[in-house]
Amino acid sequence: LYVLVVCRLEKLSTFLQVVIKHASIIGSEFDALTLESVLPKAFAHHIEHSMELLLESSFILCIDSNESSQTYSFQNYLIRNALYVLTPPREACKIHLRIAGYMERTFSKSLRPYYARYVYSSICILIDTIFSCHYILIFVYLYIYILFIFSLYI
Repeated sequence: LYVLVVCRLEKLSTFLQVVIKHASIIGSEFDALTLESVLPKAFAHHIEHSMELLLESSFILCIDSNESSQTYSFQNYLIRNALYVLTPPREACKIHLRIAGYMERTFSKSLRPYYARYVYSSICILIDTIFSCHYILIFVYLYIYILFIFSLYI
């Protein structure tokens, strides 16, 4: 089944492939503002058009729309998982760092509702780092993870 997803992915432009891979790193559900903030600057300016094309190609669904942002979901778990696995670990690690930085900047006053996603990104960074053999970073991410766990109980 992954082969089918890869075949569909290869039909997309390089531009859309970058957008959808970043979305897969964010999670099974993602909003346009988060995606825009973690994409490279050259890609972020065309987020609305990219989302329309990905909706037309049936990779994603729009599950919520309001005046400030739209929330999307992948058509199914298999698509999201295949895209996530296709992203090289070092690239995924960098994207997770951008997601965590965005969440920290955006929600610094009220991070508690976002702890689950923040910790998820931290764990993914840790796993990706282990597979990339950056052992010094492993200790940094473990430290961050432990701080978040303790802050849940304080």
